[in-house]
Amino acid sequence: MLTLEQIHAAHSKVKSGADFPAYVQDLIELGVY
Repeated sequence: MLTLEQIHAAHSKVKSGADFPAYVQDLIELGVY
């Protein structure tokens, strides 16, 4: 089960546009498509 805490943890790692692909990959791994 995906939680908001997991999403916020992944989102907090994004500091710039260059980090966005890694953020999307983290979300995919968490089960968000």
